[in-house]
Amino acid sequence: MVKHWKRLLSCTLAAGMLLFAGCRDHGGSEDEPDPYAGMVEVPYGTEGTVWTKLQEGVPVSSFTAGQFEPDGQYIRYTGTDYTAVTGVDVSEHQRDIDWQQAADAGISFAMIRAGYRGSTAGSLYTDPYFFENMTGASAAGLDIGVYFFSQATTKAEAVAEAHYLLALLEDSGVAVTMPVVFDWEETGMEDARTTELTGDTITDCAAAFCRTITDAGYEAGVYLNRHMGYYSYDLTRLTDYMIWFAAPGEWPDFYYSHAMWQYTFTGQVPGIPADVDLDLYFTPAAAQTTE
Repeated sequence: MVKHWKRLLSCTLAAGMLLFAGCRDHGGSEDEPDPYAGMVEVPYGTEGTVWTKLQEGVPVSSFTAGQFEPDGQYIRYTGTDYTAVTGVDVSEHQRDIDWQQAADAGISFAMIRAGYRGSTAGSLYTDPYFFENMTGASAAGLDIGVYFFSQATTKAEAVAEAHYLLALLEDSGVAVTMPVVFDWEETGMEDARTTELTGDTITDCAAAFCRTITDAGYEAGVYLNRHMGYYSYDLTRLTDYMIWFAAPGEWPDFYYSHAMWQYTFTGQVPGIPADVDLDLYFTPAAAQTTE
């Protein structure tokens, strides 16, 4: 996936820090309004913490730093509330993959890019390695999910992307056992057709895509980083869908509940000839005991 999370901090985060810099206590006279009313202080990776608008009614994450440990190759979840499995997300950038070798190295699932929309002309494309990756991951016994790199600017375009992806899934003949994900990202291109989009419009696109995927019988999800989650998406409108949180680090510090965490963009996995994103997928332990 395209990674612009560092650049995305600049404008919104700088403005937020100017507005809410200074003493963190809520002291002062009783007549002074609380500048943090309706807000929540959240971790922001190496930036420390920031204050952001509380999205009321959105479930909050229970993950803590002490529940995650590196084992020399992957990060492991050591808590008891969830079971967690390790996976990768891939596209044409990883080229030819030996999926059996990856499975033997402890990879349990693959999130495979099905296609993407161009950032300038807006045409739809199929990932050149999609069918090969679907067949290889399935043959190696991995669970499979897919994602579409969106540059939708309207709900109609998002629905078109979903139908395009669904047609690819049908053509692949491979069973999808994990979520089908809407991955909308800023590209940093000056001539990108998405430059002026608002958070409300992006949320409209995500919801339209996910409704289309759900209506087709799949579990839908939305991929986001801290910036998108705190400053762009209206998460109150996406609570029916799986959230895939992307942020390199030692633990998934996103304030709101999420079922998947992309924790590095430079993972090394036997059988994959290039750097690869590594992910953890969480299933509530209670769900495991009732199945």
